[in-house]
Formats: sequence, C-alpha cells, structure tokens
Amino acid sequence: MLGLPPDINQRLLEWSDSIAVCLGNPLRTFEQALEAQRAMISLTEYLRDIVAERRRRPGSDFISLLIGITEDGAVHFCIGNQLARLEAQIALSRLLTQFPHMKLIDAVPQWSPNLAFRSLRTLHLDL
Repeated sequence: MLGLPPDINQRLLEWSDSIAVCLGNPLRTFEQALEAQRAMISLTEYLRDIVAERRRRPGSDFISLLIGITEDGAVHFCIGNQLARLEAQIALSRLLTQFPHMKLIDAVPQWSPNLAFRSLRTLHLDL
C-alpha cells in the first residue's frame, strides 16, 4: 500500500514500537525516551529518502499519491493550525518589538530531524 520494500517491515515495526512506548506515557524511562528519539530520527531520515525517490519517480503507491496531492496545491488541514499561527504571530510581534534591529546570522536555520513536529534546532540571531 505505501509502496515500501518488504525488507523494511521489521525495522518499521521496531521504530513504531519504540515511539509508541513514549507517546502519552508519563512513566517512560530516560532510556525509552532516548530510544524513541533515535527511532524518530531514523524513521524521518528513511522516509525523507523515500519521498525524494518518489518525487523523482512517482509510482502507484500511497506515498506517491500524497506527494502528488501536496505538490498539486491541495488544501491540507491541521486541527491546531489556527492556534499555532496565532501563537507565532504574537511571539514574532513581541520579539520584533523588543529587538527592532534583530538580524539573522545564519542564512539557513537548522531544523530538528523530527517526523511529528517541525521545530528549529538552532536559530542564531544578532539582537
């Protein structure tokens, strides 16, 4: 269905199990959280390569279909998008008010390799 090679199935199960142990588990151990983070990074890197390949050579699989929908400009909906936009608008407005001459030091910000949440790893600014 996804169009992934069958030899990755066991690894996908291991990654998912490691991640699932931590989701919503207030009693998770440090080791479980660390393993979940490693699994999330590995899964993200693997899927990034798969998506790049499907962009070059689309197939009849679900991943190719999703890429086609995204690149065709279809509307996507996230239940938290309005709240996230409002929070970003308030935060950026206050930041720019407090530091009106702020400049970006790095031309390209560093993003965290995370499949679930998009977040900056670093953002170097001259205040």
